[in-house]
Amino acid sequence: MAMNSDASYMKAIKKFNGIDFPLWKKMIEGILEFLELDYVLYTVKPFPPTSGIEDYDEKMYEYHFKLEQWEKDNKLAKESLSVQSPMA
Repeated sequence: MAMNSDASYMKAIKKFNGIDFPLWKKMIEGILEFLELDYVLYTVKPFPPTSGIEDYDEKMYEYHFKLEQWEKDNKLAKESLSVQSPMA
């Protein structure tokens, strides 16, 4: 996923100044896509499998793996956005 060297791409985008939000949004989405973090904008946080289902242990392992990755990527995406938003 995202690496420290990829942070330079975020620096190329100026903070949102209240003008031309659609362009700013498109640029942010492009950077997050490049960093492979954009999926957190469009997907829900993984939810655990129902207990008692077939292959429960395997599905639980998969859930924990996906949850950890999603939370990590979501945090990076939020940090990237906070650097570029006027609220930062």
